Amino acid sequence: MTAKEIYEKEFAYYVECLEDRDIYEWAADRIFDLTTYDGDLDKLFVQMILYICKVILNKQTYEFIGDESMYVVYIVVCQLLNKKGWINWGTSIRGAWFEDGRDAKPIYESYDESVSVPFTIENLIALIEFIEEHEPKEEVKDELP
Repeated sequence: MTAKEIYEKEFAYYVECLEDRDIYEWAADRIFDLTTYDGDLDKLFVQMILYICKVILNKQTYEFIGDESMYVVYIVVCQLLNKKGWINWGTSIRGAWFEDGRDAKPIYESYDESVSVPFTIENLIALIEFIEEHEPKEEVKDELP
């Protein structure tokens, strides 16, 4: 099974067991180990984490942290990613990068640990794409408020 197929299967099972959950709640809980009991915060945190992941993948960290308000967000997200062992930053967190082959926690692991997606850059990109593909579509209103 590919990483994306595992994400699909495990997300479907999560939604089946816990009705009225969305991709953000699944990612916050099952991927990033965040507990908020607040769907809006799950969405905010997951979107911030994914954005920072893309910034790091695209090697745009220095440009991103030039905006002082984004600097704090970047540092906090890097701390979370570091706790999972997904990033390295050598002598400066400001130039963090993802690195395969580290002693990293899996991107995904089932509750019984029978299903696991190891951390690789390829699997991380698949996760980002999977979450973006499953983002709830905003309701289109036929009239102005």
